[in-house]
Amino acid sequence: MKGKSGDPYALLKEKGGIVKRNFANRCEIAKLSIVLAKLKGEQKAALVSAIRKGKIENEVDLAGVDDLVVKVAARSLVRCGIGCATDGSKLKPGTDPCNEIRLELSNRVVYIPGNDTKARLDENLKKIAEINKTIQLKTAVRQIQTFSDEEDKEFAGLQRKYLDLLNEQDDILKDYNQEETIAVTIPQ
Repeated sequence: MKGKSGDPYALLKEKGGIVKRNFANRCEIAKLSIVLAKLKGEQKAALVSAIRKGKIENEVDLAGVDDLVVKVAARSLVRCGIGCATDGSKLKPGTDPCNEIRLELSNRVVYIPGNDTKARLDENLKKIAEINKTIQLKTAVRQIQTFSDEEDKEFAGLQRKYLDLLNEQDDILKDYNQEETIAVTIPQ
C-alpha cells in the first residue's frame, strides 16, 4: 500500500501551501507589484530583497514616494506575512500595531481596522441583505401590477435607504478603498 510520506511528498505539500497562500494574498501581491513599479534603483532593489528574504533586515527608505504608496507597501507586506513597521517614509523591521481583520466581502477580500468596525460592517451588511430581499419582492410584484402612489413612495424610500446603506458601507471601507487607488502610469 502506498502512503503519502517521504521527502518528495513533503516538498510537494510545502509547495502547495505556498501556492495556496499566494493565491489568498494575490491582491496584496499585485499591490506590491504596483509599489515596485513606482520605485527606482536602490529603493526597488532593497524592497525586492526584503520580499525575497521574507523579512525586512535593514530600513528601506522610500523618500520621494507618496505617503499612500508607503502605507500600501507596509500594509501589504504585513498582510503577506512580512513583519514591517513604518517611520515616515521608511520601512523598518518590526511590526506596527495595525489591528486589521481580514474579511471576504462581495467576492473580494477587504481589511478593516479592529472589531468595532467589523461590528458596524456586519450590521450594515445585515440591513442591506434585508432591504435587498424586500426590494426584489417589490420589483417582482411591480412587474405584474401597478403600484399606487403610496406604494411607489414606499418603494422609492426603500431604494433610498438601500443607497444610504451602500454609502455607509463605502464610508466604513474608505481606508481600504483608498489603497486600491494606487496605479502606475505606463509611458507610451
